[in-house]
Amino acid sequence: MAQIKLSFPEEYVTTVSGHYAPVAAHGGEPAIRSLAFTTNRREYGPFGAAAEGTPFTFPVDGGAVVGFWGRSGRQLDAVGVHVAPLRPETMYEKAHKMGLMAYRSVRQRIGSQQQQQQ
Repeated sequence: MAQIKLSFPEEYVTTVSGHYAPVAAHGGEPAIRSLAFTTNRREYGPFGAAAEGTPFTFPVDGGAVVGFWGRSGRQLDAVGVHVAPLRPETMYEKAHKMGLMAYRSVRQRIGSQQQQQQ
């Protein structure tokens, strides 16, 4: 299984693209044959079958892809994206805040455990 690691918040997904085509083995129903991802820094993929079938592209102008959804039976037959406005300073602040909240939560739990032991 392929895995992509982004340098968030400096790198973010700007386009999802791929190809879909009927799959004869599954009654000729269309399925996603390949997927590729483009960030503000580079391209990843395509993943899956070679570029065969009908191409599709979800470009995000002025925003970033922040989530995905898909539908499948025997094959992946639908894919979609969730987008957010591109405000890098806000994205960084949110990630930083989440990190501080996690640190405070752990520190608070450790502090209360130490108090109980005394």
